[in-house]
Amino acid sequence: MKRLEPGWDQQTLEDVYAEIETCCRALSERLDNSPYFFGSKPTELDALVFGHVFSILTTPLPDNRLKVIVQQFGNLSKLCEMIERDYFERLNSSDSDNGNFVKLP
Repeated sequence: MKRLEPGWDQQTLEDVYAEIETCCRALSERLDNSPYFFGSKPTELDALVFGHVFSILTTPLPDNRLKVIVQQFGNLSKLCEMIERDYFERLNSSDSDNGNFVKLP
């Protein structure tokens, strides 16, 4: 079995939450008031952050602490909302609310 980086297997849940908050803070500071991390168009970093933030904000979990941590950083949530609005469209179907996405032209 592959092991995590040294030390991660020794971390408590509180330690992991603290690391997530530190990561979000660093990303938030880098993004600042810019629309994207490196200019006026999204890059791979924007896509990576979007994927993680979107998942955390939209996945129902028994404990929403991750969501609460991410929501403290409004510019990360705003980045996620902007990418979703500009690049994705939810499929609206009366039979299903499964959250499928289709790329806009």
